[in-house]
Amino acid sequence: MSRPTASSRSGFVEAQGCVVQVLTPAELALEMGLPIFGVVAYPSMQPTKQADRFLRPAKEF
Repeated sequence: MSRPTASSRSGFVEAQGCVVQVLTPAELALEMGLPIFGVVAYPSMQPTKQADRFLRPAKEF
């Protein structure tokens, strides 16, 4: 078990990191010259009425 910030880590090296994955439509990625590492096939979302408001962009977009 890794314990990078514990005082009893006994030789483990402190570490921090971050990963960001950006999903965009293919046309936008090509237009912006973004590298394409994969394609999500047949995506679908079926939110409840309550969660629906969090999944749409704001009107100013």
